[in-house]
Amino acid sequence: IAAALASIAVAAVCLLAPGYYAYLLGMLATTALAGIGLNVLLGLAGEVSLGQGGFVALGAYGVGILTTKAGLNFWEALPLAVLVVAAISAALSIPALRVTGPYLAMVTIAFGFIVESVSIEWRDLTGGSSGLAGIPPPFGTGGTALLACALCAAALVLFHYLARSSMGLAMQAFASAPAAARGVGIGPVPVRTAAFVLAAAAAGVAGGLQAALTGFIAPSSFPFSQSI
Repeated sequence: IAAALASIAVAAVCLLAPGYYAYLLGMLATTALAGIGLNVLLGLAGEVSLGQGGFVALGAYGVGILTTKAGLNFWEALPLAVLVVAAISAALSIPALRVTGPYLAMVTIAFGFIVESVSIEWRDLTGGSSGLAGIPPPFGTGGTALLACALCAAALVLFHYLARSSMGLAMQAFASAPAAARGVGIGPVPVRTAAFVLAAAAAGVAGGLQAALTGFIAPSSFPFSQSI
């Protein structure tokens, strides 16, 4: 009953309230979506990442570039952008996950600054400091915000089941007792890589939705403080 009432309230705000309130709710949902992804990496696997904002930026620029320059619609651009983010995160996980704790945090901080620098300097593709404008949303502001809320709710449900799955339990086991986890055959590389990629993919979805909600993205849209 509580879930049904919350869903009705969210739908009412998105579809009936003035557009600004729907926009705020949609941005809240996308931020929560990125946080759910980070909760896989930090909450389950116990790894500290300060580059989540970089993956949000990659998802946003992926959707922005594919829709404004490649001529794809949102429904085609979002999955492709998330796949690119997942591939980049998998490649980054190879060197990044050889270290832990503050050293991993330093690697992910560096990654976030690299993404920001590329978005500024690659003007022909990203628009540089001026950013990309005219990103088409899948629906109006209210509909896009409702989509963001629905995907956020789906991510919460998926996280609930992931935390109780064999992979989620392996992540928690390795986070709490690495030596004991290795002793029972839990390999650190696949477990930590899966957590890293899932966190990045959630951030990529969040970034793509943010781009559709705002219709405009620039390097200043994804400051380092967002990762903090």
